[in-house]
Amino acid sequence: MSDKYLTGERLRYILEKEGMSMRQLAKSSNINVSTISRIINGRRKPTLSHLQRLSEVLHTSVQDLLGEEKVSLYEKENIALQESFYTVQSTLGQVGNTHDLSIQEIDKELKKYIQFVQTEEGESTVLANYKDKRSKLGDFSGPYLQRLEEMFLRFSSKKGTTKQLILMGSALLYFIFTVDVIPDYLFPIGFIDDAIAINLVMGMLEKTQ
Repeated sequence: MSDKYLTGERLRYILEKEGMSMRQLAKSSNINVSTISRIINGRRKPTLSHLQRLSEVLHTSVQDLLGEEKVSLYEKENIALQESFYTVQSTLGQVGNTHDLSIQEIDKELKKYIQFVQTEEGESTVLANYKDKRSKLGDFSGPYLQRLEEMFLRFSSKKGTTKQLILMGSALLYFIFTVDVIPDYLFPIGFIDDAIAINLVMGMLEKTQ
């Protein structure tokens, strides 16, 4: 049985246990009822955004919906990053800086950059601006910046398939351009959305290998 069927069966079981209909779940999660029906019946695989919204409504975890072994390394890291974000959100609220962190919104931005990086202007923007943006972070390092640095080295030397280079370019453009969900002056907390963007692209790159 494929992963999507296992997820659908798990979701069906939880709905029955909670006495909730698909329509009620759709309304509470803001996911189209036809999408939920296709997930339950194994006709489509849920996105990470779907899983997060469903788990919140059903008071369970993404791991519980998928099964621990079916959550990729990058998905696990993104879940942990979001949890870190919401932990500090109340602190930000005390100084009047409340924000929302949505993987769906970050993914939407990445898709814009996927289109832009395929243009001559997009490629030259990455090559001309990455090092300057990176230098503003000073000596700070970590796994996400290391992944970003590796992406830049591969992108600048064109080491990868066309699809892989496009995906890496989109992450680099996100890092260069996007106004952070959390202000940069709160770095490294302000790097959380960039880290999630990097992980989303790493997950997509993993599927191209």
